[in-house]
Order: sequence, then structure tokens, then C-alpha cells
Amino acid sequence: MHATDTVLLNNSRLQIAVSRVGAELQSLKSRVSDDEYLWQGDPAVWGGRAPILFPIVGSLKNNLTQIGQQNYELPRHGLVRRKSFSLLEQKSDQCSFSIQSDESTLASYPWQFELRVSYALQDQRLKIHYEVFNRDSSTMIFTLGSHPGFTLPEPVSEYSIRFSQPETLQRFPLDTDGLLAVKGTDYLDNSDTLPLSADLFNDDALVFKDIKSQTIDLLHKDRVRVSVDTGATPHLGLWAKPGAPFVCIEPWFGYSDSLDTNSNFCDKPAMLHLPAGECFSHHWSVLIPDAG
Repeated sequence: MHATDTVLLNNSRLQIAVSRVGAELQSLKSRVSDDEYLWQGDPAVWGGRAPILFPIVGSLKNNLTQIGQQNYELPRHGLVRRKSFSLLEQKSDQCSFSIQSDESTLASYPWQFELRVSYALQDQRLKIHYEVFNRDSSTMIFTLGSHPGFTLPEPVSEYSIRFSQPETLQRFPLDTDGLLAVKGTDYLDNSDTLPLSADLFNDDALVFKDIKSQTIDLLHKDRVRVSVDTGATPHLGLWAKPGAPFVCIEPWFGYSDSLDTNSNFCDKPAMLHLPAGECFSHHWSVLIPDAG
């Protein structure tokens, strides 16, 4: 990646780098300690860092879906994570990017859209803002998600996930094609803490629907390392390559197809419906307490 492909922002507490490819966060560092908090995308483990998931989260059955009378092919996690965005604005501590539908996106997803992604630093917090504009003449169906990976410098077993309120949740297992089981299995019973371990993700991601918590903390022992404010997304994914020194905390509006899907995009659950000419807006953020 050339330097011109990367936007650097900083304030007195934090420094970030954002790639124009996917408008993807590349680095999140404390200026107090110089520690890196974002997974650095080792391609031998997982090459991503914090991809943006749009207009689908997860996988479609056979990567195909029917919209109207036509079949479309959409790869896992959607269209934008490997496409170049335009830089709309850059200041020392904030920037914004845009991508619009084009001939290549329309071949896979038939709506005209614009997605804007903004980053802003405020003290110890990184704020991320998504805006989806329906530039089409009909209601647009989509979903949206975030996929940031956070580093674990110490042994994985020293970390845990803490929910801001006790959760009773089912886990919806994924098959080898990334499709969800039709029924969930009981996983958390009125608990606010989930310990991490080297084998926690041996069977792929933990997918939780309808969470109550808006704040998800990554704890090292009893100390908050990273605090994610999901912006009240209804669903959550937790994932890592088994035993790898990172964990992804993923606020989602949607999720993968279920094994029993009829593959009709309009019937897909947990989708957002945006009328023609309107805008959907979502904020989420990451707090680094040690940058104080």
C-alpha cells in the first residue's frame, strides 16, 4: 500500500490510519504508550483488520440470492471491503470517505447507493459514523456491520469479554459455508462475562442475536483494554482464528443466511429497508482507556 492510499489522524491521545481501500481502519494506537490496539492483518492468519460489511453481513447460501426475478452473486460480507473509496474530507483528527454504486456493484446488487464512512478522534475515543443513502427509485434492502480485530499481547486465556448487562443468549452455529443453524443452542444464562480461550473459536464465530448490551468490553484480567460502544446494533459476532492473538468484536445489523433459507433477498431476516431518497445513519465507537 502506498502512503497516499492511507489517511493518518491524531489527537493528543490517539493515532489512527485508515486505508482508502474499503475505508478500513489500519491502525489504532495510543499516543501515551505507543501501543497498537488493532490487529495488523497477518495474511498467514487473517489478512483483515477492520473491514466494513455492506450490503450483507456474513454469507448467502451458495453466495447467491434472488432479487425480483433475477439471481445475483454476492461474496461473503458484501461488496465494499476491497473497493476504493473517495476521500471527501480530511482534518487533523477527522476524515470522511464515500463510495457509490457503479457498473460492477449493480451486477451484484441492483440498487443505486452511496455509503459514507467518517472517522473522528475525541479524547480517548474513536468515533465511526456510517451513512447509507438510497440513490434509487425503490426501497433499498441491505444490512451493515463492522468487523474490527483487537490485539491480545498477553496469552489469550488472560482476556475476557464483558457485556454491559447480563445476557441470556443462544449461539447460532455456522457450518463450513458460513451459514447459520436454524435453531440456536443455549450459551449464556444471565451472565455478563465470557472468558476467552485458545479453543473458543474452534467451531468458528460466536453469533448472538438480539443482544441487550450496547457496550462490549475487552478485559485483560480485570482491566478494560478496549471498550466498544456498538451504537445499539441488535446482533453481535465474536471471532478469531483459534489461538490467534486477537479477537474481533463485531456489531451487526444482520447475519448470514440460515440453512433453510429460500434465497429470496426480500425474505431475508434482519434486513434494513430504506425508502428511495432517504438516508440511514449509524454511529459506533471504540474507547481506549489506557490512552488517558
